[in-house]
Amino acid sequence: MTTVTDPALTEIFSRDVLGAGLSVKGAKGYGRFDGARALYRASCRTGPVVFMVEQLEPVADGDFCLTRALLPGCVAAEAERIGCGPLKVTPPGA
Repeated sequence: MTTVTDPALTEIFSRDVLGAGLSVKGAKGYGRFDGARALYRASCRTGPVVFMVEQLEPVADGDFCLTRALLPGCVAAEAERIGCGPLKVTPPGA
């Protein structure tokens, strides 16, 4: 789990947000889920922020399901921590 608040770095990660994958919905931004990685880019009062959850290894059954499960809670908690919240995102299929 990573939260990127530096404006230059958010632009680098924003390319991934616009890439392939299923759409992640939210009121203050946009995101993508591609299995092993889920990203959400939000507009906060301090500037753009990218929230990322990445699963480097599949779980026992070979699935990359943790990114989808963890992204909403990660975004909500980190947004509150940095003063950007509340933020609620909905992963694909939810």
